Amino acid sequence: MVSAGATTPGIDAALVAGGSIAGKVTAAGGGAGLFGLCVAAFSTGANPVIVASTGTDPDGTYKLDGVAIGAVRVRFDSQGFCRVVSSPTT
Repeated sequence: MVSAGATTPGIDAALVAGGSIAGKVTAAGGGAGLFGLCVAAFSTGANPVIVASTGTDPDGTYKLDGVAIGAVRVRFDSQGFCRVVSSPTT
């Protein structure tokens, strides 16, 4: 039982180190980097979920951190809201 103001031992967790997916989104005509597009990685299978997402930087670059090792699907979207679930690029 966890009580306010007390330390509760034996509650441990371990994070699995993930990989990264990085790249640059460019315009078909001219190759300029595209800013503000949503880039999202999804798990595969019958019920895919977002595992990481971010928006492209002003030069069109992006980086998705913490992506679990294995197969993922990546989607690029220029419409609507981008739900960020990963750290922004640094």
